[in-house]
Amino acid sequence: MSELFNLKSPEVVEYIKEINAVRKVDNKRHLDLACDLFDMAQEQGDDLLKDFASCTLGDASCQNNDFSQALYYLSAGIDGLSQTEEHMLVCQSYNEMGTIFRSEGHFITSEECYLTGISRARKYKLYFMEGMICSNFAALCEQMGGMVESLEYHYRAVECCGYIEDPYIKNTFLIGEYSLIAKQFVELEKFEEARETLRDMEMLIRLYPEFDSAFDVCIARFYYYHDAGDRKKSDESKIACIQAFYQCNDFVRHFDEIVGLVSLLLEDKDYVELEKIFERIDGVDDYEDIMNLRLHMETFKIKMYREIGDFEKMKDSAYNYFLFDSIKAEEGRHSFITTLNLRSQIQLKE
Repeated sequence: MSELFNLKSPEVVEYIKEINAVRKVDNKRHLDLACDLFDMAQEQGDDLLKDFASCTLGDASCQNNDFSQALYYLSAGIDGLSQTEEHMLVCQSYNEMGTIFRSEGHFITSEECYLTGISRARKYKLYFMEGMICSNFAALCEQMGGMVESLEYHYRAVECCGYIEDPYIKNTFLIGEYSLIAKQFVELEKFEEARETLRDMEMLIRLYPEFDSAFDVCIARFYYYHDAGDRKKSDESKIACIQAFYQCNDFVRHFDEIVGLVSLLLEDKDYVELEKIFERIDGVDDYEDIMNLRLHMETFKIKMYREIGDFEKMKDSAYNYFLFDSIKAEEGRHSFITTLNLRSQIQLKE
């Protein structure tokens, strides 16, 4: 019998180098390489390589917006990989699982994934990863109504930036955090704090103007100027947000920006634009991957159709909400059984 491949085998090392080189650069190539590594691991790899390859393929699937496949492979590999020194991939996997579970509406499981990733990232001084997971967990806290906890974790993410040496990574991450914090201060009616945070964000954008039209940046401006009563800047920011939405193809990662935009458009009674946004989201084929967003959109539709007196469409949206909520419940049961089977297989191997 030939010797099993492991993480130090030359062939494996070469695959990992190539995967790292194309990650977030060429998604298709990333997925192809991750599939090849996974196949190699399944056929000739030791247990650690199988777990590593499974999480690597989960990450590649996530980068390609195939979130159901991503969750399957991440779940299959994470327990075994967590017992190793592959701390970066472990934290990255927990972060992605947290994001996917949140998008599917499984909030407690999402919380567990995020907190596990944060704890491990802090323990091993992976500051950028810790900051990123803290930011994602803060968004979950905000959605669940934990505004104090949300701000706490956003500021923890900012604190992590003090340990990031690369100025580009540090400052561009701060732009995103400042935009989220400013929006949250507006929601809390702390306008002075929002203004100061927005000022810090704009100072960094002058250094990195390519982020001027980022969705989260546009939303922060829209929220601030809308509530500040600056009609001109509010309208400009609104247009920028709408443009950012139509340029956005990742509804999972931009869930908060989309919900924020729709909330303000509904407040402004911009029903024509809302119908266009609803139509685009309704056109997504893999609606299971954005179940949380679909449920939110049906809630917004119910409010809008009630306001304009279209009770037939309101009833349709209420039915859709019931349908999507039922699908979510069934998916929850399916995810539980799948995870249970995976854990049982792992225990049998042990």
